[in-house]
Amino acid sequence: MVKFGLESFNQTRQDIEYLLKLHYDEIALNKDVIPLDPDWDKYKKLFDLNQLAIFTVRDEGKLVGYSIFFVTSHLHYKSTIYANNDLLYLHPNYRKGSLGIKLLKSSEIYLKQKGVAKIMWHIKFNKDFRVLLHRMGYIDEDIIVGKIIKD
Repeated sequence: MVKFGLESFNQTRQDIEYLLKLHYDEIALNKDVIPLDPDWDKYKKLFDLNQLAIFTVRDEGKLVGYSIFFVTSHLHYKSTIYANNDLLYLHPNYRKGSLGIKLLKSSEIYLKQKGVAKIMWHIKFNKDFRVLLHRMGYIDEDIIVGKIIKD
């Protein structure tokens, strides 16, 4: 049975390695220059400061997806709480049907209850899921452009 939930850092940290590697292999750019190397200590500190929200999808207890947000006031608008999505992944075997939408919606419901005024999604062009977000009322706002400058 598939269950959605809000989890602690420690709960998710124990199970995330396998999915995180699949996620990286599927969507990361510039792998030859930028290795997968999460700063788990910083993630833990943010969680302890109540600035990291972790939503998961589990099937019979096995982690099959996650949506992780940085939750904090915006530097330009300190009275407004933003949730910036850091990671979103659902194992390919679970992408058929409505699990992805349910993960997005359950994340949104919790974040609203937490006092978040605005949710921001960072979307890769090669895995563009804006059509789903547009159906949920999101609009395109910014474009992020990157360049490797490391030799």
